[in-house]
Parts: sequence; structure tokens; C-alpha cells
Amino acid sequence: MPINSSKKYIFDNLSGVIISAGIFYSVNILVFVIASLIFKTGNLNYPFYLYKSLIGQTINEYIPTSRVMVPIIILQIFVGLFVINFVQLVSSIVRDKFSSLFISLVLLLGLNLSTTVIQPLQKLAMWLPTTYFNAINVVSGEISVQYHNAQVTFVSGVMTLIIASMVSYGLGMLVNKIKV
Repeated sequence: MPINSSKKYIFDNLSGVIISAGIFYSVNILVFVIASLIFKTGNLNYPFYLYKSLIGQTINEYIPTSRVMVPIIILQIFVGLFVINFVQLVSSIVRDKFSSLFISLVLLLGLNLSTTVIQPLQKLAMWLPTTYFNAINVVSGEISVQYHNAQVTFVSGVMTLIIASMVSYGLGMLVNKIKV
């Protein structure tokens, strides 16, 4: 029995998630093990610097690293899901692998880098999924202080990335149905 376009799109998306997650976590675990063998592991109570911006001034706060690890990992997972769905959407539109990769890289990295330079984009940063690519700086609050935008937080990152992933996935399904 032939697979219809919707099932193929879902299968491609799920396989992208599984393969990407497998590669990402395998590489991270390998790097962690090698670094631990060479330099030993650190202490989870090591202080982690948080940026807190209150009406024009930045307050310093240190918390144990263990308290920020879970939010960073969660944000990275949602970033990965967004990137996979976005690349899948671009591939559905373009249909050429090299062009899809090039367009995806230009759009994702271009928007990410341009936000750091273009002031008006910094005001909208909380709604741009590419803002949350650097999960460590989002969780620490550094990006919020750097952009003078207190709305760039872990919670806004999770919400933005979930919405952006759903929109990318839905548009990809729609484009896939129309093109067939």
C-alpha cells in the first residue's frame, strides 16, 4: 500500500527528530566523557552567574550550576524541534536538498546574528525563535540584559519555540498536501 503525503511528512519529521537527537546527544556525551577523563568533572554546586535587570541596573546573583542545567537542556530540546520542523518546511517548499540546506542556514543563522546587531529586532526578540539558540545565555539572563528586553526568558523561550514548531509543522503539512 503506498504511503500518502501526510504520513510521509510525519515519518520524515519523526525520523529527523530521532536521528538529530541521537547525533546531538551522542556527540555531547562523547565530549563530556573525553573532557571528564582529561580534566575531571566539576562540581554541580559551582556558582553560575545570573543577570537580573531591574529598572536600568543589573543585579548580580549566583546560584548552583545544578539549578540551571534542566532549563538549559529543555530549551535546547525545543530549539532542536524548531530547527527540524523549520528545515522540513523549507525542504517541502524548495524540494532540492542543497538549496533547502542553504536557505535554512541563511534564514536561521542570519536572523540569529542580525538580532544581535539590529536594534528594532532586539525589541521583538522574545517572539523570534532564533533568539533562544544560545540556551545558556537565555537562562542566565545575559541576552535579556544585552537586548534591554526583560521579556526574553526561559518561559518565553519555551512558549515561542513550541508555537514556532507547531506553525512550521502545520505549514509544512499544508505545503506538502498542496504540492502533491
